[in-house]
Amino acid sequence: MKIKINNLGAVRQANIEIKPLTVFIGPNNTGKTQTAYAMGGTLGKWGIQKYTDAYVNNELPESYPLIEEAIEKFLKDGNAKINMTDFLDRHGKYYFQNVAKYAPKWIQGFFATKRMNFDNFKITFTDWKEIRDTISKNFFKLKVEGKISVSETGKAMLTIIKETNDDNFFIISHDKKVQEDLPLKEIKRVFLGTFFSGIQGSLFSGVFFFPAERTGFISFLMPLEKKITVTPKSEPQGKTLPAPIADMFETIVNIYFQGDIQKRIEEGKTQKDIKKYLELSAILQNEIIGGIIDFSTPDINLNRDLIVKWKGKENILLDMPVLSSAVKDLTPLALYLNYTARQNHLIIIDEPEMNLHPKAQAQFVEFLAMMVNSGLYILITTHSPYIVDHLANLIKAEKSKQKEKLKERFFLHRTDAFLSQDKVGVYLFGERTAKNIMNEDGSIDWDTFSSITEEIMQIYLDLE
Repeated sequence: MKIKINNLGAVRQANIEIKPLTVFIGPNNTGKTQTAYAMGGTLGKWGIQKYTDAYVNNELPESYPLIEEAIEKFLKDGNAKINMTDFLDRHGKYYFQNVAKYAPKWIQGFFATKRMNFDNFKITFTDWKEIRDTISKNFFKLKVEGKISVSETGKAMLTIIKETNDDNFFIISHDKKVQEDLPLKEIKRVFLGTFFSGIQGSLFSGVFFFPAERTGFISFLMPLEKKITVTPKSEPQGKTLPAPIADMFETIVNIYFQGDIQKRIEEGKTQKDIKKYLELSAILQNEIIGGIIDFSTPDINLNRDLIVKWKGKENILLDMPVLSSAVKDLTPLALYLNYTARQNHLIIIDEPEMNLHPKAQAQFVEFLAMMVNSGLYILITTHSPYIVDHLANLIKAEKSKQKEKLKERFFLHRTDAFLSQDKVGVYLFGERTAKNIMNEDGSIDWDTFSSITEEIMQIYLDLE
């Protein structure tokens, strides 16, 4: 997917293609993190929610006749449908451009800033054919459902549903008085939120952020008490947080209150992707973290602590606050893989090398490649030469005809850590833009690192 960014912080203009693994490198304060977050916000639930609210409140200059006709039919007959292929043919290209066009309206709240100016910010999708092809390939696999229920009984008043292997969204009333008793705005909000989520979910079935704040966050979050809640704006009560931090907070809180590992394991018996993500989490814990992350009890109805059992050491259990920063840094990702990960998620990790020893950084880039090869999309920002250099090794190894022999030279000793070049995009940020620095042979021009290494060496030589 190709995206154009204009006038976002330090970035005047940049053209980015999201690949299964997309890497942003460059000096500090060149716009890497803001660009990654703005893209994730537009493609994820924040952008969908804000656009849906604006559409329902008639704050947009555009409307979609197929949607308006379906709502009108529902109010008259109690049921209606929208065919996704028809919608894409008539409105799809304009829908995605309109969602992007609305981003400047919510971007300030997304970053939780009052002082940064986004008046000239613009994000644009530049390749509709690719978007259309991706939606067409993934849409039939999805099951999407929304409903409005009676709060006392939980009985559905109306349901919006798209079944697997069906091209239609249905809105169905379960009570003849629904059309009269429910506010039109509420009906439209639930219907459109479900419908738009289905469209964008065909690109990325979810967008998850792992911001730099994750290391300190995980210590303060645990242990939790049941009184901690998350507001509809995905913020802990009484706090105003940037959306990427609030999103991670919500992900971990949901795992704490709802995460049932036995249920996930059972799902993995019939769903290959879930089984794979459980296996990946085990590799992350055993090979990189060095211990098993778990809750003190599997019972979600009890207060429980997040603990680590050290690999190979019997009965040594430690609470999260006393563990190393590297363990805290990687714990949210391990929890995500154990409880939440699904195929076609987009994961945005800000500086994954934080607190990691160079060997662990090399291990981790191999692990990222394994995540990509399992069907996840990864976007990272980094300052690590170890990650960039070793990524080039993984690309070169994938081209070899002796993968089994080569794997022993790598840190995790796995051929599924080798990565096809066409799955990787590397962008150097600086001079108010971002440029693709992946060469045709798979090598990476990373002068931002090598020039500093050479300068440090020259200083040493000059001191002799």
